[in-house]
Amino acid sequence: MSLTLDITKQYKSFTLKMQLDTQGKATGLLGASGCGKSLTLKCIAGIETPDSGRIILNGKILYDSERKINLPPRERNIGYMFQNYALFPNMTVGENIEIAVRDKRNKKLVSEKMLAMFRLTGLRSRYPHQLSGGEQQRVALARMLAYEPEVLMFDEPFSALDSFLKDQLGQELAEVLSTYQGEIMMVSHSRDELYRFCENIAIINKGKLVEFGEKTEVFANPIHVITAKLTGCKNISRARKISDYEIEALDWGMKLKTLRLVDEEIWYVGIRAHNMKPAHDLQKPNSLKVTLAGFSEGPFENSIIFRHCEPMTEEGKLWWIVPKQKWKESFQEQVPSHILFPEEHLLLLKDTGQAEDLVIS
Repeated sequence: MSLTLDITKQYKSFTLKMQLDTQGKATGLLGASGCGKSLTLKCIAGIETPDSGRIILNGKILYDSERKINLPPRERNIGYMFQNYALFPNMTVGENIEIAVRDKRNKKLVSEKMLAMFRLTGLRSRYPHQLSGGEQQRVALARMLAYEPEVLMFDEPFSALDSFLKDQLGQELAEVLSTYQGEIMMVSHSRDELYRFCENIAIINKGKLVEFGEKTEVFANPIHVITAKLTGCKNISRARKISDYEIEALDWGMKLKTLRLVDEEIWYVGIRAHNMKPAHDLQKPNSLKVTLAGFSEGPFENSIIFRHCEPMTEEGKLWWIVPKQKWKESFQEQVPSHILFPEEHLLLLKDTGQAEDLVIS
């Protein structure tokens, strides 16, 4: 199983230029709103037509600009779940599922199977407007699987749900996807959703693929500054190379020893908020004197914001996130005066020239 695309399409605000091979693994597209994630799915599904390139699914050419091949959506064997689920409002739940079954002789049998699988049997005769958001999502997923597609594509599948329903349906979706044998692609601006459901992560920015790889590697060792930001790194500073294993963090006013070799393409240094520690030995390399600038208590962890210089800039803020139990037991709820940047957790980051206007969230 594989999905390969190499496409280009010009839009008003940017050019979508996507090269991707899913390698037969569930693939998540992560990026800010308007970066081209959904447009990529629509090009694969045949809803949008690229200006040039190729799209190949399991050896079958879906689109090839040079060979003048452009299969219509109905011939691509792709299941696409839209953000609003796109259920037919004038059809019942059962009819919405039946219409997707290709073998019309078995549509009742397949429909009953899907209704039972997604616990929708009692809702068979209801219309979409009579359903909750979670029920609508289950109907959309049942309809998509009834089609028996080679690819399942999800466009922000949980964007309209509250957190409780999102967790509940997320577990249901994970169970369904664990037995699915085809390709899976998911679009989201939520790194947590993609990490949960996907094996590979593709970082998209302004229509271009920035980074692609196995999810644990992309999160643990991002190559580019935009990847670090999109995967949740809150502490990022401009950097200048001092030596092969030392770098100056310009926005933090400090020098940092590194375990990794600092090459000439490194322009930023980062560290995740969970990975900083109080510095007990003030002479130890990579420690910095800080003062408290803000404190935010969450249900399970606390966020402490430090500053190290006046006036404090956005780049100069430092976020430290601590589990509440550890904050109480290990740190006795005391804010440290010095913070440590462990060498093993430093992120040495390249610049794509595309990250300057991306907001960290």
